[in-house]
Formats: sequence, structure tokens, C-alpha cells
Amino acid sequence: MIAGDPGKPGEDAVTAASLNRDVAIEEFTRPELRGGAVLIRMELAPGTRLGWVASVGDKSLAYQQEVLLHPSMAQRIVGVDRSGPIPVVAVEVSAR
Repeated sequence: MIAGDPGKPGEDAVTAASLNRDVAIEEFTRPELRGGAVLIRMELAPGTRLGWVASVGDKSLAYQQEVLLHPSMAQRIVGVDRSGPIPVVAVEVSAR
């Protein structure tokens, strides 16, 4: 999920992600959109800038284990696994 200024795609945007795979599947792939769901598995390099939302956000949503990746982080697709019911895109995240 990406958040930011829709007039500037990718600029000053954060990437929101759950550290809990089950939550990601149950809450963020339904209802299924046209074309189907996809999961993104991120490998975070040391020094990756992120915010831990669970510590400051709505306590009733802390179970989502949400993190926000800083917009300056580079994301590179390194693989795709289509062996399961939901494709998984492997992404490396690092400082630019």
C-alpha cells in the first residue's frame, strides 16, 4: 500500500506494510481486486528508515504490526514466486 500526494506518484510517499503475513492476507487481499491479490515480501537492509506504527497508532490496530518505510528508501524487485495461491514478489529495500 502506498500513501502520499496522488499528484506526485512515488514522491514524498511512504510504503505501509504489515510484519504479519496472516494479517496481510486476511485484511489486505480481500475483497480481491480484478487481476487478483499479490503479496510483497520485503528484505530490509541494515539502516532502512522506517516507523513502527503499532507503538504510536490506534491501539486496537496494533495487532497489524504496521511499519511505514521512509520515501527515500529504494525498492528493487528480485524475484516472483507463483507456487502458491497468492503470488509473492520479493523486494530488497535499502537506502538510496
